[in-house]
Amino acid sequence: MAGRLDINIKRYGRIENGGAKPDAEIMNTLYTEFGYSPLIFLDVERFYANETNKIWNGFTEDVREELEAVLKDAVCLIGKCENR
Repeated sequence: MAGRLDINIKRYGRIENGGAKPDAEIMNTLYTEFGYSPLIFLDVERFYANETNKIWNGFTEDVREELEAVLKDAVCLIGKCENR
């Protein structure tokens, strides 16, 4: 695998064991050659927040208003309502 990624075996071992993170070039190779998403190495919570914002902004204003009402009800349902 180290050869396919064009890195030395020690570096590959550190990445595999979690002692190091791959750089952008390695992540690109993992994606283009093997189909592995860069998300396996990235801070997933930060990424998903960004993607959620992109999706939210893609909705029309009417849909956002409807969704906001549903989300507020859901928050109240789990006991985290602002009015309490």
